[in-house]
Order: sequence, then C-alpha cells, then structure tokens
Amino acid sequence: MGGRLQMSKATGVRSMRWMSAWLAGGLVLSAYACSDKADSSGADEDDGSGGVGGSDGGSGGDGGGGGTSSGAASSGGTSSGGTSNGGSTSTSTSSSTSDAGGSSSVGGNGGSAGEGGSAGSGGTQPIECTEDADCENADMVCDPLTQLCVPCLFDNDCSAGERCDGTTCVDAVDCVSSDDCQGVAGNEACDTAAGHCVECVSASDCPESADCIDQHCRAYRACTNSLDCPTPRVCDQADGHCVQCVSSPDCEEGLTCVANTCRRTCSSDNECTAIGLLCDLTNGACSRCVYDSDCPDVYHCASGRCELDSCETGSGYCEGDTLYSCNAAGNGYQSTSCDTGTTCVEGEQANCQDQICTPGAVECNAAATELITCAEDGLSIESSVDCTATDEICYQEQCQDLDCPPLEYYCEGNERRYCLSDGVSSYLVLACGEGTFCDPATAQCTDLLCEPNGPACNGRVATSCNEAGDGYVAGGTDCADTEEYCVNGECRECNGSVLLLGDSDTTGNAAVQTALEDAGMVVTLINSGAATYTGTPAATDFGVVVNSVGALYTSSMAQAGQDSIVAAQDAGTGYLTTEYVSVQTTYYSYNASLAPFTLLDYSTTTSASSFTLTSSGHPIWDGLASPLTTASVTVVAGALINSGVAIATCAGCDVSGSYSGAGVAVREGAGGRIVHLAHNGNISSFYNDENLLTMFVNAVQWAAGCK
Repeated sequence: MGGRLQMSKATGVRSMRWMSAWLAGGLVLSAYACSDKADSSGADEDDGSGGVGGSDGGSGGDGGGGGTSSGAASSGGTSSGGTSNGGSTSTSTSSSTSDAGGSSSVGGNGGSAGEGGSAGSGGTQPIECTEDADCENADMVCDPLTQLCVPCLFDNDCSAGERCDGTTCVDAVDCVSSDDCQGVAGNEACDTAAGHCVECVSASDCPESADCIDQHCRAYRACTNSLDCPTPRVCDQADGHCVQCVSSPDCEEGLTCVANTCRRTCSSDNECTAIGLLCDLTNGACSRCVYDSDCPDVYHCASGRCELDSCETGSGYCEGDTLYSCNAAGNGYQSTSCDTGTTCVEGEQANCQDQICTPGAVECNAAATELITCAEDGLSIESSVDCTATDEICYQEQCQDLDCPPLEYYCEGNERRYCLSDGVSSYLVLACGEGTFCDPATAQCTDLLCEPNGPACNGRVATSCNEAGDGYVAGGTDCADTEEYCVNGECRECNGSVLLLGDSDTTGNAAVQTALEDAGMVVTLINSGAATYTGTPAATDFGVVVNSVGALYTSSMAQAGQDSIVAAQDAGTGYLTTEYVSVQTTYYSYNASLAPFTLLDYSTTTSASSFTLTSSGHPIWDGLASPLTTASVTVVAGALINSGVAIATCAGCDVSGSYSGAGVAVREGAGGRIVHLAHNGNISSFYNDENLLTMFVNAVQWAAGCK
C-alpha cells in the first residue's frame, strides 16, 4: 500500500478514540474495537449501542506494583472486585461511541476486592509522531494510525532474532513446520509465511471455545442458541458464538448489523462525518473506512475498520515453484504457480524469474555455439565449452564439425534456414521482414522486442533496446528500488502505461488514445484488439488494460490473450471495460477467463443521459458534477456481480426497478483495480461527450493506481 509512513491516505484530524491507553506503567494500545467474539466485550467504536454487560466478576486480584517501563507514571492501587452489576452502565458519552446513543446493559455480580499493590516508579510519556524520524531517538517507529511511536509494526522493525508481535518485539523462533515449534511455550504453531513460531495460525491450534485472531487464541462464549448467551447478546448459530447481533433486528432502532456488530445506519457521509466516520453505502452503516485509501499507509480497510497490513506490498516468498505475493491491499498473500521455464526466487522481492537453460542439464545454447552445464535452478550456467574455438557448432549435446544442425530449422543473421542431413548444406526458408528478427531459440521470425537503440523497459528495469531490437542493454535502473514503475524506459511513481484493446471503430480508438495521452498516460493501441489480442505485448508490462469491446461483442478473444490479462490483473495490473462485455460473457458465453472481471450482469439494454455519484469524493468523478448530464448513450441494466460495488447510478440503468441501477461499478482488493462502465463505449460515440470522456480517463487512471 505504498510508502510506509506517508500520511496522505488519511485526511483530517484523527479522533482521540484512536489514541493509546496508558495503564500501570506500560503501553497498552487500544484496539479498534473489542473482539466481537469476546464474552463481555463492549460495543464497536463505530456504533452507538451500549456495551454488553460482563459475566459475574471474579474476586479481585492483588494490585500489582507500578511499572517502570515506557508508559505513564503508575502508582500501586488496590484491585477491587467488579461492581455489583459486574459491568457499568454504558452510555454514548465515551469518545469510542457514536452520537446515536446506547442502551444500558447489566452484567453479572461483582467479586470480592483484592489486596493493594505497592507504588511503582514513573514512566515516560507517549511520543506523538507523523513519521519514523520523530521516533528515532526512542529507537521506535511511527504508527501512522495512532500517530504514536511504537517499538514495531513489522518484523523488520525489530532486531535480528526478534519478530513483531502486535507492536512489541519478542524473541523469534524460526520454523519450517509446526513440528519445529513443539516445546516452545505458548508458541507451538508455525507461521510458514514468516517462518516463525506463534501461538496459533488457525482455530485448530487453540483450546475449545477460542478463535485464532492475530495469531493469538481469543476465548469466546460458545452457544447452541441465544439462551446460552448473556443478555442482550444472541447466538450466531452458523459458528456457535455469542455475538452482539446476527441481523439488524437484533440491534436498537437506528443501528444495523454489520459483521456481528451493531452500527449506526446511514445513507450519506453527511450522517457520519460529524462523528469522524464515513458512510459505507454497501452496508448502509457508518464506518471508519470504505476504501483502503481512507486508511493511512501500511493499513487497509477491512469490514469498515483500518487494520494493520499483514504483509508489506511487494513482499513475498517461495514454496517450491509457487510464488506467494503480498496483495495490493496488504491483507494477505496470493499464490501464483511459476510458469514452465521459470523459477521462484526469494530476495528483496520474490518473483518468478525466467530460466536461461534447462535446470541441471548439459545442452547446447540457443545459438548452438556453446555446450553448457545448467545450474539446478535453471538461472545460471555452471560451466561452458566454446565450440566456435575449434570451428565447430554445438549439436546433440556435443561440439561437432558442422555448419548447421542437421534436419532442423535455424537462424543465420535475419534469415530462417533449413539445414540438410549433412550438417553443411542449407536453404533459405524465409527472410524476416521489417520489424521482426530471427529468434535463435525458436528459429522463427518474431516481432522485435523493442525499438532498436530506443528507451525500453525490461520488466521494471529502465534500460535501452539493443541495436538489433531483439534484447535489452545490460544494466539500467531497477524502478522497484524506489517503489516506482518502468514506463517507456523511465521510472515513474505510478504505472501510467495503458494497453488499449480497441474495437473496430478506429476513429473512436484514436480519440480515446489522444485523451489518455493528454492526461499523461502512455498508450499502446491495438485496433480490434478486443478480439485479436493474443498476449503480445504481455499485459503484465502495463499499469492497466482497457478492454473496449464495443461492436466486437460477438467475437471471442484468443485464450492466450485472456490468460495474459488474467495473469496481469492477478499481479496488480488494473482492468477497465464497458457495457457490451456483459453481453459477451452473459449472453454469448464468450471469454470465460475474463468473466470474473465483469461486474455488471446483462439483463437488458436501455439509454441514459444522466449519471449520479453515490460514493462521495471517488477519484473517478474528479472534475465532474453530480448529477452529470451527458449525451444519450446505450447502457446495460442488470445486477452487480463478482463483488462489484456501485459508485454511481444512471438514469435508465434500473428501468424496471429490479436491477442495481449501477452506472459505474468498481472492485479493489486482491489483484489490480477493476472498473466496469455501464455505457457501451464507442458504439455510442461516447468519446464525443466531454463529460463521458473525462469519466473514462479518470477511471483508467484510477484503475492504474495513478489516482
């Protein structure tokens, strides 16, 4: 999710409810909300309901001595039992509740008082921060959510031999499997992704009636039905837990049930911003966040809460030839099997690297000039014999006195030739034309990899094309080192390169290309590419792929082209399409591999000339009014599918009152961002309408991560 401590993702003053609590001489970071599985948890910070009363209080323990660690000064106090009701009356006056107000809740009976502890010595005050530099003197890092210095957020913030547990550095025990953790007190499960022993990685590692949350076992009240739960909690029979709510009728008036928590209802941000929240229109509830961008860097939005990333974007690891990469949201790893001919390699950034030879084999190189011994991983050559030193060629794993490989096609300069059985005679098959070269590896005429001697991108490395156009000049600048992307041989902050797969309207395709280039994007246009794209150039080289189906909706894209787009989206490349892809996938059942990127189902088509933004401040609407009046365009009316979220409606998109009404649908999370525009693109000549063209350019930039 970008640079670690850039505070730009969260605007405005942070509510004090995010501040840490300083208790008993030690730092105790307050959680976003008590676990909704905990037996006596309070209400979620986002809602206005009162906290649920606890069960009967136990006897008070002896008061502990004051701490001397970094926290507020603490004195030894007496430890009393619970109140006679076991839990205090909950009201809406706390900064951790909303202005909806809450109901009183009665808990269990209090326990007896414990003995007082001795006085402790004072500690240090918390250190406020906006960046890591503010915490250097304390040997800490800055938590951008609480804006306080903490010992760590990730493992690499700790010293060698330590890992980050919560925000505390603890001793790390390395492991490959849970067998390595047996006998490690309190940490007998192996987190194979991080390679550390932890308390748990799943509920099966915990005692009965406990869940694994943030790698710690958290107890919950088990139930068969709501009679097993303390009032006013109810039983979620799906998982057998006592929770605050299962459905909205379990909540008080004005609250709705979201993820087993009662939250204040809303239909607009205006109903939430006064209490420091936003309106999640999908759930109709006030929430801390709606999109990842509502949270500070290294945090992502999960069920309306800003949660610390479980991994850093771009990081990864290998298990055999399976690459596990941290997804764009930073909330988990996505697995990709390395393609045949590649090897998974760990390092500063794990990735699948192209093999340069057959792993472990003794063979001839592609040019048939050397006999090589390939390393076991296929990524390097352990040794080689130069056959040309004895005026020979390499053939059948030997240096032989031949001019060409018998009975095979081969390249000689820019010619494709066929070698006769004597290994000396040959004849011309094809002289490779302009813009192509004879590839020794395949003995085929192949399109140039790049413009000879021009700027080029070798993956994310900014370099130059060689003189022949069939490879790259060694060296260059690895843009990944500065968390940038290579575009036209230069490192840029976002990957503003666009693969525009146009329809048959070349005039419209050119107009769209010009608009995108005027906005600073770098566009590769393939006219009719929505039907003819075969995977070249690779979609992974671009920040976003635009599949402008248009009039080609009765044609299917080659499977190789679909596979290239799917692999690119999985790796983080954005994807944008328009209405007729719904007809293509739903009605004609074409492009099955791309169907999961279709966010609007096809039910019928109609026309529209007005679009209304429903997700306040979304970047796709930059510079546009709401409602937005446009030229009349054909639109699709249908249901949202594949986890699509409507950010705008359109007049006519819900002609019967039974469809979603979505004019623009988006999806973000795993892989690249996806945008589905309800209008039918070039067929309606949308490019002639300034507002629709602005919306389109904004959507492409957002999908590419440039907004």
